[in-house]
Amino acid sequence: MFVTKPPERAEDTDPPDDDSLLSLRSAMIIFGSLVVAIIVGVLTFAAAGSLPVAALAGGGAFPGTMTFLHKQISRRS
Repeated sequence: MFVTKPPERAEDTDPPDDDSLLSLRSAMIIFGSLVVAIIVGVLTFAAAGSLPVAALAGGGAFPGTMTFLHKQISRRS
């Protein structure tokens, strides 16, 4: 029986060529989380009619969406 090792992940040891503050992946995760949080806040305000409740719902959706997108969007293609 032959046992093969899984391919090793190539780690990016070189710094990025540009002087960007965030990578495209990080920017898209934050933007997507912000969009979801705004949608949740607007829908909650429409349903409940309370601005503090809508702000809490949108604020709670933001970190949950960030965690979900962080796990779903791969680092390498």
